[in-house]
Amino acid sequence: MTSSAATVRHLAGAAELFTVAGTDTYTRMTVAEDVTGYATDKAVAWFTRIPWQPGSLSLRGRPRAAIDLLGELRAAGLLDSVDSVRLPLLSGEDEDVRLPVSRLEDWYFLAAEVAPEQRHGEAAVEVLPSGENERVERLLREGHPATSANPRAPGIRHWFGIRDGDRLVACGADRSINGVGFLAKITVDPAYAGRGLGSDLTTAMTRVLLEEFGEVALGVTVANTRAIEVYERLGYRRVADVSSVRLLD
Repeated sequence: MTSSAATVRHLAGAAELFTVAGTDTYTRMTVAEDVTGYATDKAVAWFTRIPWQPGSLSLRGRPRAAIDLLGELRAAGLLDSVDSVRLPLLSGEDEDVRLPVSRLEDWYFLAAEVAPEQRHGEAAVEVLPSGENERVERLLREGHPATSANPRAPGIRHWFGIRDGDRLVACGADRSINGVGFLAKITVDPAYAGRGLGSDLTTAMTRVLLEEFGEVALGVTVANTRAIEVYERLGYRRVADVSSVRLLD
């Protein structure tokens, strides 16, 4: 499989892909041992094996080079089962009408290797029993309506939470995978906003998962500047900038 710009090489297995793509937190989190990938001299793509993102494809490199590689893979019929694609963060100039996609969201993936400073509110954070699924679902619907409200979604190992009496007022999911701790669905009851519960929860979860994995990551939309500021204060740094898109027919 070749293009006018570059030859597309087939990559088989994690070791070969890491040699080309690098071993940053985002890449390691999305790569299984038997991964299949493709690369040019300027971009690399691989099929991710994440339970909550079946049939997805990730690409790294310069946006234009990644788009060119994506087009090559599609022309070769290798993306027939792919719906969701994660490209390097796109600017308006990177959009390409030759490759029809629907722009979903832009994301920053952040990672931390050092535990945040201790917070007094950490003492209130607990691992929730499975019987709390109904409360988690309610909180997700009310506090984070843009996310899935399914507390049993694929890949979730545990839910962490903070209560006020019998009321669940903050929650977050442990979706650690491929040797990387991963925080997801951090949600605070709107009635309790501004009290630092999100920071308390994130700090406690980060500390627990660092002890297990040595590195913890999370994703946040580019538009969520308030959350980004919180995570950066807690010691998280950006490791990947991603545009999530959907391929169109």
